[in-house]
Amino acid sequence: MKKRPVYLIFNIIYQLITCYCLLFANAFLNDFFVPQRLIHTRNGTALVKASSSVYAIIRTLALLGEAAIIILLIYVVNQLILSDTEDKATRLLVAGKTAKVNIGVTLCLLLVLIWAQF
Repeated sequence: MKKRPVYLIFNIIYQLITCYCLLFANAFLNDFFVPQRLIHTRNGTALVKASSSVYAIIRTLALLGEAAIIILLIYVVNQLILSDTEDKATRLLVAGKTAKVNIGVTLCLLLVLIWAQF
């Protein structure tokens, strides 16, 4: 039971880092997943074809994949943190509740990021 405050603080810090990482990935990294034929250049500046909704769909799928990997990673880490102090049923219950909160917060962020890119 002494680990619960540490567990809570860890998950809050994790959620802040997750939000930053997903925002950074959406802004700078997800363009690498888009095929070059959807991007054309004018005077050396990359431009996206205005009629290409495929561009936004690819970026959205990349963002959803990144979020799924991050949520799965923290679920495993949470179970490892709780493994030495809780019995198996309690560990699964607490890790499951924490995962639901993490998924909820992450989905809210994803909705904002997806809305902003369209």
